[in-house]
Formats: sequence, C-alpha cells, structure tokens
Amino acid sequence: MATSVTKNEKSLNPVRKPIPKGQLLIDGKWRDSADGATSNTIDPTTEEVITEAARATAADAKAAVQAAFRARALLEVKNLAHHLPGHPVPVW
Repeated sequence: MATSVTKNEKSLNPVRKPIPKGQLLIDGKWRDSADGATSNTIDPTTEEVITEAARATAADAKAAVQAAFRARALLEVKNLAHHLPGHPVPVW
C-alpha cells in the first residue's frame, strides 16, 4: 500500500492519504488476480507510484463471466418465482 506523503515539492497538494491496493471483484468477493500480477498507478504530477491495481488475466475474465451467468440465471429464477402456485400474479 502506498504511504502518506508529508511534503512534496512537485505538488501543490503535499499530503496524500494511503490508497489500498486494488483487487478484482469477482462473484461478490474481492481477490487478487489469478497470477498475482499488478500494475502501478502513477500520480502524473509527481510521477510517484501511489498504489497498485490487480492486473486481470484470462482466467480472471473467465471466472467473472461465469459468475455473471450464474447471477443472471439466479435472477431469472427469482423473477419467475412469483408465477408459481401460491404467489399472486401481477395485474397491470
């Protein structure tokens, strides 16, 4: 995690709060990339690294797509549940 900067001659805003390392949100859980790779995020005014972000792999993309399909199927089941016996049918 990046640390606070107390004085920086290159910047008009000398105090920086820590920025936590970025992770991927896949299937409702925050996690690192499959291979642990990260990319630096650089402050263009000072050229200093201010944090790291997870760099997604093909495996991460596949996991995210699979999670999205599961979520969509679950939503469709929940939306159809009101048509089952014992549930009122909406009247428009």
